[in-house]
Formats: sequence, C-alpha cells, structure tokens
Amino acid sequence: MITTGYNVGIVQLLGQAISKVKLKDPNQQLIVIGICKWGSIKNIKTLTGIDEEKYQKNKRRFKESDDEEAADKLKSGECNLEKNHSHYLMVDDGRYRYFNTENFRTRLCQHME
Repeated sequence: MITTGYNVGIVQLLGQAISKVKLKDPNQQLIVIGICKWGSIKNIKTLTGIDEEKYQKNKRRFKESDDEEAADKLKSGECNLEKNHSHYLMVDDGRYRYFNTENFRTRLCQHME
C-alpha cells in the first residue's frame, strides 16, 4: 500500500488500523510505503542528525522560550510522519512546507504496474 506517509486524515486512520493488526498478530508483515516531501516533515533536524545545540546557538532571531513553545506546534505546511508505515520515500524538490507529491506517486504507481 502506498500513502502520503503523513499523520493526518485517512492515513492517520490507516496507521491506527495497522497498529491494531500488529497487536493481534505481531508476525503479520504489512508493507505500507509513505511517499512524502522532505521539506514538509516536522522535526526534520532530528531525522537528519543536525545537532540541536549548534542550531540554537546559530539562531539569533528568537528567544529560547519562543523556540520551546514553537517546537511543539506544527507550522503551516508541516506534518508529522505516521509511525506505523514500514518504509518512507522522501522526495526532495527543494521546497519547504509544500505537501503535494501526487504526480510523483501517480507516476511511480503506473511504473510499478
């Protein structure tokens, strides 16, 4: 199964269903691939291994309290990954906070047929 990989809408519900299936049968192998935009993933610094301390020291325009408050909030165009997917394919077109991977997903699925 191929989805957007984002933890919103129908994909979020699908993730909950996958979790229930895994609880009932831990040996069940489900392959669910999330195709998402690299620049729209929340906490991308964590995924890339960027040192948060160095990042914060170099960042001068916000106060620490503002950063901590903003860290938990999703910015426009950001999403969390749905954690129950088995694989992720992250597309990087150089844009940040832009979700649409529909054309890429469609072409990939057509190619796989």
